[in-house]
Amino acid sequence: MGYDPFSHPLREARIRQEAAHTHPWAPRGQWLPAGSLADLAVRHTGDLPTFHRRALADDVFEFRGGLPEFVLRHRARTRWSDHPAQVSGTHRR
Repeated sequence: MGYDPFSHPLREARIRQEAAHTHPWAPRGQWLPAGSLADLAVRHTGDLPTFHRRALADDVFEFRGGLPEFVLRHRARTRWSDHPAQVSGTHRR
């Protein structure tokens, strides 16, 4: 049976073997909580992540578990009040 990414609720990361020499502060071969590893990256590099640059780059780290990023960024609108009012229509109560 293979690894099911949705069976583990915590997002984890580990450094890719081919990138380990460029990030000596990152533990090798260990899956760690991605948030903790990102905090460690910021402490060691001094670079704060921005909207366009993450603390853990996809080409340096591999990830597993947690919810897919799309689900986290696009939450379902489940209440009528969550939907913006129509511009051309009238809103009735």
